[in-house]
Amino acid sequence: DLHGYSQDQAYDALYDFFERNYRAQKRYLLVITGKGKFCYDTYRNKGILKPKLPLWFYDSLFAKYISVYHKAAPCHGGDGAYYVVLKKQK
Repeated sequence: DLHGYSQDQAYDALYDFFERNYRAQKRYLLVITGKGKFCYDTYRNKGILKPKLPLWFYDSLFAKYISVYHKAAPCHGGDGAYYVVLKKQK
């Protein structure tokens, strides 16, 4: 759960989370960014982490661990969360 983290803190925490779970041979993760707060002045979401997460997943530090990812079901956070399937260890 990355609620309350700055962008740099979230990146580091997420990398540590991926690395720990990969080493523990876990395959399925739930990453929660939150949905962000809606700004009625611009009619946009002001979330910082939510739009960054997919970009981070393409970063080579994360890509080496990820097999696939997609948005979570509403009961697991919906637009504010992602399911991540980690690659099998060789």
